[in-house]
Amino acid sequence: MFYNIKNKAFTLVELVIVIVIISILATIGFISFQGYTSQARDSVRISDLKNIQKSLDFKLVKGGSLIEPDNKSSEKITKYGLSWEVGSFGENNFEEIGSLSNLPVDPSTKLAYSYLYNKNYDYYILETDLEKGEKFTLSNYAGIKETFTDESCFLYEEKNDGSLIITGLKDECDNVKDLKIPYEIDGKPVKEIGGNSNFSDSGFPGKNKKIFSIYGPSIKRIGYRVFDYNSITKIDFPSLEYIGYQSFYSNPIKIINTPNLNEIGNEVFENSFDKLDELSFLKLRKIGGSNFRGSEIGTVSLGNITEFDYNTFLGAKIGVLNIDSINITGISDADILTLNIPNATYLKVNSSIIGSINMPKIQKIEGIFSFKSGDIILDAPELKYIGDNLFALSGCQIKNVPKLEHIGSSAFSACIFKNVNISLPSLKYIGEDAFPINFTGTITIPSSFDDSNYQWPEEATIIKQ
Repeated sequence: MFYNIKNKAFTLVELVIVIVIISILATIGFISFQGYTSQARDSVRISDLKNIQKSLDFKLVKGGSLIEPDNKSSEKITKYGLSWEVGSFGENNFEEIGSLSNLPVDPSTKLAYSYLYNKNYDYYILETDLEKGEKFTLSNYAGIKETFTDESCFLYEEKNDGSLIITGLKDECDNVKDLKIPYEIDGKPVKEIGGNSNFSDSGFPGKNKKIFSIYGPSIKRIGYRVFDYNSITKIDFPSLEYIGYQSFYSNPIKIINTPNLNEIGNEVFENSFDKLDELSFLKLRKIGGSNFRGSEIGTVSLGNITEFDYNTFLGAKIGVLNIDSINITGISDADILTLNIPNATYLKVNSSIIGSINMPKIQKIEGIFSFKSGDIILDAPELKYIGDNLFALSGCQIKNVPKLEHIGSSAFSACIFKNVNISLPSLKYIGEDAFPINFTGTITIPSSFDDSNYQWPEEATIIKQ
């Protein structure tokens, strides 16, 4: 018996199609695998740099210093406003740190990671190139995302300690509006702006600068008349400790950041704060005269100032003035809605308009208050001494003064007392005409107080107990 069997097979076209499909799938699989392994290697790189960063930060927190990179280049590079030693985080760095289990290296090249170091500030930068085309960077330097005015624009002088004093801008950089002073120039730290620098628009020396904002992260000291008569609206000096005479005189300042400011000379900010919402100098210890003349400020907060000028607040208009000092002077010819002095034991005020005062620890007050809408209420449980003429120009109410011993002449002469009851249980001295002649009400004084030589107001009832 014979069977007719017809052989069947793939045609050439079908084979080609199958081969093409298999090739496409293989290519896709290979690319996916490559992408997966690339991501895995990048993850290793990122993890390695984070481990190095932790070890560097731990050493710095413990009070140690970092060492220069391995395989260091013979030349420094300048970036982010600083000069950097350039090399790699190699064996010497690994041994010096001592907190890593093994030396991290790139998973592909097996080379050590890029390591930049600035000795002046103990800053570091760790860098690696990721396979997806990006650079991954870690650093303890906040300025890594900042850009600075080109260091070639600056005029400067070198001090004996190797640091630089900025003295101005070169003529070709006269158009700089947003001035950003780098940490270093030519590898030398920048810590000071010299007095009478050519940033001024006052005509002396008169370079006609018109700067709108200024930033100097490493500047600690600014000399006299540096930025006067300019157009500066924003000041940012996070390390600044001292400002000299008239350095920001007559500027339209709206934002100021100087958290470490310790001393301000005379007239530094005169005519510079027009309707400023808030001003804070919490580390300030010394302040000169006329710093707020011509200014209108919502809230001013000052630290424990130990040295005021007599005219510190001359001509200022302030909504709320907060001062942490124990002894306060310098409030002269000022207009203050609320004075908050929670730690003060001594206050001297001259011809100032003050609305209300919070002074729970005050022991002695001298000077002359002027009238503000409504009377000043004396609620001062620790007050012992009131000087002459204190309320000679201002209304007042005596609410709580259990320890008051001394009342100066004409101290309450402008106050209106109608049918009041005033208790002065600790009184030891009262000056001439201390109370107004139109006083009505009772005044209670200690039985031991000798008032035989004092002329009380006619309608005052004196009770001794």
